[in-house]
Amino acid sequence: MRLSRRAESQPAREERLEKSRTRDRLSRSQASSEYRDVRLAVSRARVARSRALESDEHRNARQEADRARTAEARSLESNEVRNARLAKNCSRNTEARSFESNEERDSRLTADRVRHCLMRSLESAEQHEQRLSSARQRYHDIQDKVAAYSSQERNRIQEIRQDLTNEQRDEQLESDRLRHAVQTLPVSDDESIVYENSDASMVFEPEELPWISKERSGFCYNPYILYSNETFVGSMSEVCPHCRAFKWKGESKGMCCSDGKVRLEPFLQPQQPLKSLLYGDHPESRHFLKSIRAYNSAFQMTSFGAKQVSEPGFMPTFKVQGQVYHLIGSLLPEDSPQFLQIYFISNYQEQANVRQQHVPNLNSEIVRELQTMLHTVNPYVASFKSALESVRGSDHGNYKFVINADRRPAAGHLGRYNAPSTNEVAVLLVDQECDKRDVVLRSRENRLQRISETHRAYDALQYPLMFCHGEDGYNFAIHNVDPHTGAPNHNKKTSALQFYSYMIQLRQNEHIYLHRFKGLFSQFLVDMYAKIETERLVFIRTNQRKLRAENYVDLRDAIQRDSNADDVGRMVILPSTFTGGPRYMHERTQDAFCYVRKFGGADLFITFTTNPKWPEIVNELLPDQVPSDRHDLVSRVFHLKQKRLIDLLTKDRVFGSVRCFMYSIEWQKRGLPHSHNLLWFEEKIRPDLIDQVISAELPNPDSDPALYDIVKTNQNVQERIDNPRQTTLLAFFKLCQECDFAKSLLYDEVPSYYTYDKQRGVFNRRRRGQPVDGVPGVYKDQALGRVYTVHPNNSECYYLRLLLLTVRGPTSFPFLRTVDGVEHPTFHAACKARHLLDDDNNWDETLAEAVVSDSPSRLRHLFAVMLVFCGLSNPLELWEKYQRHFSEDFLHAVRNNEPLNSSVHDYDERAVNNCLNALQHVVITIGGNSLSQLWPSNSTETNYSETAMAFINDNLHKLTYEQKVIYEKIIRSVEMQLGEIFFLDAPGGTGKTFLTSNLLAEVRRHGKIALAVASSGIAATLLPGGKTAHTTFKIPIDVDSSDQPVCSVSRNSDKAKVIQDCSLIVWDECTMAHNKAIESVNRMLQDIRRNNSHMGGVTILFCGDFRQTLPVVTRGTRADEVNACLKRSVLWPFVQKLNLTQNMRAHLGGHERAQEFSDVLLRVGEGRLPQIDGLVHLPDSLCKIVPSIDELICRVYGDLSLMQRRENSWMCERAILCPKNEQAASINKKMLNAIGGDEVVSS
Repeated sequence: MRLSRRAESQPAREERLEKSRTRDRLSRSQASSEYRDVRLAVSRARVARSRALESDEHRNARQEADRARTAEARSLESNEVRNARLAKNCSRNTEARSFESNEERDSRLTADRVRHCLMRSLESAEQHEQRLSSARQRYHDIQDKVAAYSSQERNRIQEIRQDLTNEQRDEQLESDRLRHAVQTLPVSDDESIVYENSDASMVFEPEELPWISKERSGFCYNPYILYSNETFVGSMSEVCPHCRAFKWKGESKGMCCSDGKVRLEPFLQPQQPLKSLLYGDHPESRHFLKSIRAYNSAFQMTSFGAKQVSEPGFMPTFKVQGQVYHLIGSLLPEDSPQFLQIYFISNYQEQANVRQQHVPNLNSEIVRELQTMLHTVNPYVASFKSALESVRGSDHGNYKFVINADRRPAAGHLGRYNAPSTNEVAVLLVDQECDKRDVVLRSRENRLQRISETHRAYDALQYPLMFCHGEDGYNFAIHNVDPHTGAPNHNKKTSALQFYSYMIQLRQNEHIYLHRFKGLFSQFLVDMYAKIETERLVFIRTNQRKLRAENYVDLRDAIQRDSNADDVGRMVILPSTFTGGPRYMHERTQDAFCYVRKFGGADLFITFTTNPKWPEIVNELLPDQVPSDRHDLVSRVFHLKQKRLIDLLTKDRVFGSVRCFMYSIEWQKRGLPHSHNLLWFEEKIRPDLIDQVISAELPNPDSDPALYDIVKTNQNVQERIDNPRQTTLLAFFKLCQECDFAKSLLYDEVPSYYTYDKQRGVFNRRRRGQPVDGVPGVYKDQALGRVYTVHPNNSECYYLRLLLLTVRGPTSFPFLRTVDGVEHPTFHAACKARHLLDDDNNWDETLAEAVVSDSPSRLRHLFAVMLVFCGLSNPLELWEKYQRHFSEDFLHAVRNNEPLNSSVHDYDERAVNNCLNALQHVVITIGGNSLSQLWPSNSTETNYSETAMAFINDNLHKLTYEQKVIYEKIIRSVEMQLGEIFFLDAPGGTGKTFLTSNLLAEVRRHGKIALAVASSGIAATLLPGGKTAHTTFKIPIDVDSSDQPVCSVSRNSDKAKVIQDCSLIVWDECTMAHNKAIESVNRMLQDIRRNNSHMGGVTILFCGDFRQTLPVVTRGTRADEVNACLKRSVLWPFVQKLNLTQNMRAHLGGHERAQEFSDVLLRVGEGRLPQIDGLVHLPDSLCKIVPSIDELICRVYGDLSLMQRRENSWMCERAILCPKNEQAASINKKMLNAIGGDEVVSS
């Protein structure tokens, strides 16, 4: 058979096929309906099996052949045959659609839209033009038919009405009124169905038209055009060829797996009961998913640290502010167990009870089942329990339990989802070293440890329900792969963005269940994005040192001043590529300024908001999900529609040709993104075009039902009452209009004569008080009036207030603006016309009023606003008049910190200097100019009292030989600019302060700058011109929270100029400073001074005593404090050690046992005294041990009831020293409670 058909000719083949078709038609015409149905079913099954086995190439070839055959057949059919075929198809489709459900109809329409979009994307230019031409012709034909029908109807009705008599016309009108009244009556459901069925055939449904001509069609709305098709982005039908992720057409190819460079292992299936709770449709599942975050909190092993922002009312999103971090504690609790510690309660029922105590309103049965599951499948729980069990009964008192940051089992895959083996938790002795990113836990400890964001257990410990198998999260051991071979690329690590972009995708033939966790999934996305941002910031901090982070306008001004552009910026910056950073925002702002400068203001401002009911979002939701559960879908769909909107505006030119555009995307408080779009057009939009488009009316529900439904659905205001709020000022205007006596009053004088009725909004005369002469019925009371203060920034309100305090009896706002018969356009102009702004009297009165109630900081801010915006004629006069009020807080602080022998003049000078510095900071912040540009500045570090210098210099000859050697060595380094670093080891009483004061005086005497800083405020007050190191160098407060803290000193700031010219820095009590703080100053000096030498090449004198208090590490151990001290810094090998050994205080004091006491203190600090159980044993000759705190107080202060009779000098000779603040507070409280007397509260 095969051979014969291969050999047959084409005519023979056509003849055979025609005979076969004739035979089949004859056979089918004689067959019964049952046989026909069986034959069709068998045929459909055979075709389905055949098409299921065919390849993509075969399917495409078959479909192409079918299309060609159909096109050929339709090209040969006559008009009668074509009309019969179309009528038959229409009848068949109408019958089929009458039986389909709403879901089937929506699915069909969606499939049709997708198919049409696909077909239109594949059509050629000729086909595209032919389709548009046919649509235009069909549209014009319909319009002609509608116009002709309407004209015929009008003519017919007009002819009928012309023939009617008056009686017939009245009868018809009455009939119409009766019919309309019947139509407005309520009907039952059955009647409604009857009416709908009877009228269905009479409803004219116009054909939906394509949007063909888009240019400038935005000014010509057509209700018959289906505009929504143009922004429909379809379904997630695209499949990535590398990772099989579902995507929308138009999304970037590499958003899921970076074009095959990222390849991670698939998810492990969740265990029961978690799987049933996630996928089930029963009450327990619905309760679990509703409270999913609470259940995760009950089982999480780490605490989630962040400031969560919750709006009142409905809050469908998870929103945090500030830094996000995870903390973990020890394995065994000191008090009640929390987080990871709960897993080590031996009784499972007690475990469940503790979890429900911490997180109430949970289902106890679900808690027990999930708890059992985690103990069974979570390897971290098993590892910790096994490690803790292995050291029970050991001789060592404490251990470290370590989860390595990157290490994994030898047989483990490099992918993401490997669960750790049971030996992943290592047991180490306390003294053994670990990597700084490792999670290190001790068996018992009060402090919490922060987990590194790049630790592989970061996700699994915080989200044990999402990663019940303990799968690894993002870490540095994950590398990209070759897209073709799959071989790891060890030169390129996978970033956190690539990692989590891959993780949250839905994939073909892969089961991913993270998206089913509802609110917990939202928290996870926020948490992981914070991790992505952290990784970016770490990269920027370590790789972008050459960039400068000053404002662009400052950079421009610096270049215009012929300054060096390298001088602008801080050492660590956020580049313009960092979205949302200052440079990014300034660059975008400068772009907008450029557009405005070239083309003027924008022509259109369009707000585009997400609709959570978009079919693209709703159709992709999983069962029992709402859009707020899937912010990943919402953001992706919005991004695609935003791109399509820009294409419509710019490429399709729906409002005309666009010169330029820009837009910004923001998130509403409740989570939906929206964009603000600005457009500049080549042809400006005329007002008449806007008037033609904009109207306040409801759309016609018959001709435009879609728009009508949108308007009705989104209306949230039923009606509005035009009733403006009645204020006291409007009531005062009305009073002045009606009462002649009120016309003689100022606004603040009214309360003395009238009372205000809040209910009616009117002023009423007082009925009691002192009668007013010459005005019967008017009484004056002691009540005072006050007009609310207004900040000068709110200029018109400020000038309105000034007029109300000046003009008597105003009857309206125009009355206030009228001066000498001329109504001025603004209140400011009215004030100028009244000569109220000719001098600074109004500003003087403003300050005089403010000093009564405002704090010094608010007064400084008010004065700064006046300097920048108000054009003061004599600012120096106002400063001198109110400087005591401006600097009151600084004066109070200086007097509390200065030694008692300082003069009042010193107090004032220090306070005024600090006040000027604070005032300059405010002026620069709000105006951009320094105080010196607005008004002469006062002394800074570059200007010191000559008298004070001479006084200190007179003591130079008093230096001891030991001090003289050190003095000359440091002065030589300063004069020769050697940039040496010294450490002066000076125990108490050896003359350290005396030596450093002479060093500072000598350097300053020659016109050079010497900075004096200290680690504590008390130590800083002992140095001439001393400040704390944190204030001088802008050292971050929490230096231990970052590996490389950054000093916030900008290169073009006044402080940087002082540092650049500095010759000597004296840092007292440096032994109390964290080495990270000192190293951050080192980096800042290198950057500011553009010198890579240690400490920027400036001579540094560190002073301190390692025998005293080391750096304080919060809840740190002794080892932590040692590691934080200067000796563990990378700078210590380059430091020259100097020593002061002679105790001048003991030598000059004259006390016979002073030297002995000094020697004992040295032996204590150096650890040379004997120790018992780790405690220093002091000799009995030096101290006496008391059994209790009460006994200690009695030995030091005696009878506390007699304290009020004691002299101040007697009190100054006694003190109780405590190592911790909480102990000192406890003793103070105990003593104060025992002392009699009245309680006095001071402020």
